[in-house]
Amino acid sequence: MATATIIQTGLFGDTYPVMPDCSNCECVITGKIYKGLADETFCKDCFEDADLVICPNCGKTVERSDLVKNPNGDGWCESCADEDTFECDNCNCRAWNDDCVTVWRGRPGSASLCSDCADDLTTCCDDCGDTIYNDDSIAVVNGDTICQLCYEDRYITCEGCGDVVHVDDSYCNDNGCYCTDCQPCGEDFHPAGFRDRSGCVTEIGSIRCYGIELETDECDGYDELRQTAAWGAKNDCTVSGKEFYSDILGGDAGLEAVRNWGKVAKQNGWRAGSDAGYHVHLDMRREEKDSLYAICYAYCATESVWLKFVEAHRSNGPYSHTIRWSLADVISAAGDQSFYSWAGQGTRYEWFNRKAYIQHKTFEIRAHQGTCNETEVINWVKAHTRFADWAATKGLAGVREAFDDKNDSELFAIIACEAWQDKELCDYYSKKAEKYHGVRF
Repeated sequence: MATATIIQTGLFGDTYPVMPDCSNCECVITGKIYKGLADETFCKDCFEDADLVICPNCGKTVERSDLVKNPNGDGWCESCADEDTFECDNCNCRAWNDDCVTVWRGRPGSASLCSDCADDLTTCCDDCGDTIYNDDSIAVVNGDTICQLCYEDRYITCEGCGDVVHVDDSYCNDNGCYCTDCQPCGEDFHPAGFRDRSGCVTEIGSIRCYGIELETDECDGYDELRQTAAWGAKNDCTVSGKEFYSDILGGDAGLEAVRNWGKVAKQNGWRAGSDAGYHVHLDMRREEKDSLYAICYAYCATESVWLKFVEAHRSNGPYSHTIRWSLADVISAAGDQSFYSWAGQGTRYEWFNRKAYIQHKTFEIRAHQGTCNETEVINWVKAHTRFADWAATKGLAGVREAFDDKNDSELFAIIACEAWQDKELCDYYSKKAEKYHGVRF
């Protein structure tokens, strides 16, 4: 459509050297001049008789029948309506773009709903965070609601009781998949019970408790771990071997339990393939709100440094991807939300998984590739327990002051000098960054 404007003009106006004639009635226009669809000049009466109107948003001339009502009830031209509003796929009403809720129906389909329809018809997947229709949601045994895609990727329905559980909490064999309560007796086992009787933390440098999950693809002879007390073994459908998970570990004695695991792994030639991962859970049971937010801020601010210590694919996979919240989100939440509420809004597959706090009162570090090397396991524990201790002690204000507006080299220097205080650990991860990403700190 041709653009239109209302032009104020006089006898010797800037637009016309003389008063023009109306293209319809051919009378001299003495008042406002209106442009038609093809740039004709109309007087007010002829403009209205032609059933033309001017879009109040952009000034274009359009036919009255082509007006589209915006959510406020004002008539706009189609271009303005298409730019600033959308049509709800459920009620077909116009709504502002800012009120649009995208509902995922599966890859790649989606629907756009107004906020009222979204409130009535949808829920949020507790796993990936996508908005889904209530009818498409699946209830998980822990009370979460998930979408169909997350179910297909990471959940099973127990053959025994029918509950939907995460693959991490399942046992799968040739006869099907089961939850831990229904799994057949046999090859899997639970930790017999770890006890740190010495309380020594000279090597680890932290009194923080931690838990470890190590996925493998080959693990012959793993039954020897039954005698170590600290370790359990279970099937994980993401790998061809066992996932070994520790009891709650602590202190130097916990590191010794890792060495015992490493000895069995080395003696039997275990292997962790490219799909395997190594996860550390950091105990947060004793932390207050400010410390919890401080630790989250610290990890978000230093994400680019931590991800240089691990293989590149660990930051973009389905089970360990980059953080999807910002430093500003942490600051905003710390001001007006309980930490429990904010942590529950996350997804468990970020490499720094704050959502683990809801179920386990831990933060889960998922970034590390699978390994059967005890030194790699131990150094990663040292690095994260010390870093979490440092951030908790600094508090949110102190962490912001330390990390804001710093580049990666400066961030690494703060981690190394203030949190780790361990030259061997610093050299170890500096070499890892060079090996995996060509960066030497």
